[in-house]
Amino acid sequence: SLWDKELINLGIKYFNQSQLAEEWSKYHYEAAIASLHTTSESFEATNWSGIVHLYQKLLKLHSSPFISLNYCIALHFMGDTARALHEMKSIKTLDDHPYYLSAMALFCKQEGDTPQAINYYLEALKKPMLAVESRAIERKLNELSGH
Repeated sequence: SLWDKELINLGIKYFNQSQLAEEWSKYHYEAAIASLHTTSESFEATNWSGIVHLYQKLLKLHSSPFISLNYCIALHFMGDTARALHEMKSIKTLDDHPYYLSAMALFCKQEGDTPQAINYYLEALKKPMLAVESRAIERKLNELSGH
């Protein structure tokens, strides 16, 4: 609800024009993913399977640890947390990053492993991050701890 609808519409307009290109670049896939996020009626109504499909194509074209991380998060929200957790374990270069640790906590929570989720969140809090990110993790820890 806080997003600027006019800018989103302008971005969609330019993205639609860019689709005339013979080949898609990584920027096309990133824009397509963003368009699915920004045009969804709600977070719950997001086309997660479409986003997973676009991340798969993006990973073939331009693989990076952060793209892999986002792919795993999309897998989770699509409903395939077990696969997301399995895929996450292959992203070795990010295993000490707060976004990786927070995603692992989310997946463990979904799989019913609350103690491990808490451990991942506590480990994430030890890493440098924005204050707003720390507060979000602290809220999640309080929820898991029953506070």
